[in-house]
Amino acid sequence: MKKLLFLLIFPIIGFSQHTSIPDKAFEQTLINLGYDTVLDGKVLTANIIGVKTLEFNGLQNQWQRFISDFTGIHNFKALEEISIKFLNLESIDFLSNNKELIYLNIKSSNLTNLDLSNHPSLTYLNCESNQLTNLDLSSNKALTQLSCSGKELTNLDLNN
Repeated sequence: MKKLLFLLIFPIIGFSQHTSIPDKAFEQTLINLGYDTVLDGKVLTANIIGVKTLEFNGLQNQWQRFISDFTGIHNFKALEEISIKFLNLESIDFLSNNKELIYLNIKSSNLTNLDLSNHPSLTYLNCESNQLTNLDLSSNKALTQLSCSGKELTNLDLNN
């Protein structure tokens, strides 16, 4: 009976849920922040699921400067605030599943596309110094603070 009970419980204990983090610079940043310990392409999901704030500032951290793939960030289910500054990103589509976002700082990230329609709770947005020509914030009714200066921006929709 004891052997049978052990065999039934072992799969639950023996196999932990991991989130794939294929970008080594992203994973190294998670290690530096204390959410991971080994550079092995994955992080224990339990370590990241409750994280509310993340900051990636490519000018201050040599690893963050080289992040090009944020695969795995969708499992940061509680993420409310994220700052992604001075990275060479053209899009932040990787944040589309992070529905709890209320604060987004993507200053100087070379964005050409920005779709925030999946973030109706967003209250703060800084998208200064990007390559955006159009910005549609009509779905972001909770937005109270906006900074979007830049020479490329020609169309800003704040209808709602």
